[in-house]
Amino acid sequence: MGVVSFLVATYFAYAIFGHLSGSFSPDVQKVLIDAGYGTFLLGLLVFASLGTLLTGYALLKKHRYARTLAKIFAILGLFDVPLGTMLGVYTLWVLSHNETEIS
Repeated sequence: MGVVSFLVATYFAYAIFGHLSGSFSPDVQKVLIDAGYGTFLLGLLVFASLGTLLTGYALLKKHRYARTLAKIFAILGLFDVPLGTMLGVYTLWVLSHNETEIS
């Protein structure tokens, strides 16, 4: 999921830099507003993708905070319909069992 989010963020970056070069619209004010929204969305996607990748790494290394991070990103993923919802529910279900606790 993190890799897919990172690829989407790359697409947004391409769209933002296309706007900044003025190739899509001659209206400067519209270009700056679109670039601002795109930059905000790009930041959110990069945060989410890198966060999920780091959480996966922490789970593999069995860090104490990994389960908490996984639950946070699973809850955030519930809003990403339909794949994020399925993965988020499954992640929360798996992490709710005592057998998956890191010793």
